[in-house]
Amino acid sequence: MKLSLWSNLFPSPRAPFYGTFVKGAYEAWCKELGEEAVRKCVIDVPEKSYLKKIFRYISLYSQCIRDLFCWRPDLVEIHYPFFFVPLFFLIRKSELVLRFHGSDLEKLLSSKLFLWAFNFNVRKFRCVVVPSCYYRDRVVGELGYKGVVLVVAPDSVSDIFYPKEEHAVSGFIVGVVGRLEKEKNVQEVIEAISLLDIPDVKLLVVGDGPFKDALMAQAARLGVNDKIDWVGLVSRDSLVEYFHRMSVFVFPSTRTAESFGLVGLEALASGVPVIARESLLGAREYLNDRNSIFYRNSSSSLKESLEFFYGLSEGEKKEMMAEGLSSASMFNFDDAVLGGIKRIMSVER
Repeated sequence: MKLSLWSNLFPSPRAPFYGTFVKGAYEAWCKELGEEAVRKCVIDVPEKSYLKKIFRYISLYSQCIRDLFCWRPDLVEIHYPFFFVPLFFLIRKSELVLRFHGSDLEKLLSSKLFLWAFNFNVRKFRCVVVPSCYYRDRVVGELGYKGVVLVVAPDSVSDIFYPKEEHAVSGFIVGVVGRLEKEKNVQEVIEAISLLDIPDVKLLVVGDGPFKDALMAQAARLGVNDKIDWVGLVSRDSLVEYFHRMSVFVFPSTRTAESFGLVGLEALASGVPVIARESLLGAREYLNDRNSIFYRNSSSSLKESLEFFYGLSEGEKKEMMAEGLSSASMFNFDDAVLGGIKRIMSVER
């Protein structure tokens, strides 16, 4: 069997977080079928210039079409399928596997033209793959897809995420990790920090993005600038070093397209308990009442949850950490990612 993997995101040294999920799937297919049987058509460098983006996509689509008609794969796995819907019409003999990751589903749901094209080509689909039960329900309920929908973890937590032998940190360090944009909701964490009456509290912000200036202005307005360490963007390989500096990780995202939230799983694998918004349904694939604390979607509730965690005994915190490590261990490469490939292969048409 020959497989062609298509994606408009794929990580590279210049952009280590650019489509991390896709790289795991590609490596799993190579392991399952052999590297000679797998090809990829991807964009691995983000472009800010609108003109450069157009040329990148033209090059990507040209590569996809060349693969279809010259290499003739038996299976085409498409990540972020919204961006490839027009190419569905060119596919004649290959079967399609569509992997939704988040906002790509919402983009498809908002386009009547692309929805029509999706449904017109539905007979070509072997299956649709989603990262969580939350997104499976959306594909079935909102998209109305009646074929096979598989819930497959989008990625694994590799050996680069591990707990410290003694997870002792100086002070009470609250951590957030991710792209700094409004829907990631770091502003709620900053407000909660300003409400806390814990003298040694610090906020560790790992990441960068267009909302950083607004967040820094908020911190200045609330008088908590001296309590925040703005780390900036770091590579995935070095992320564990920052998790090890945290007492607790906060997952505050309000994105409805937060289909899994790999960063929360990475925190658990690093031995860091999680405090998460109740609205984060995709992350319930690995978060539960034993390894996490859920707060009621407000800065005041987050403040209460942080105070509750701060007041736990060391033994109770170690129990949360152990439960988190146990949950993360189920998301190893062989079981979660390679196992997902085997499930796709087993789907009968």
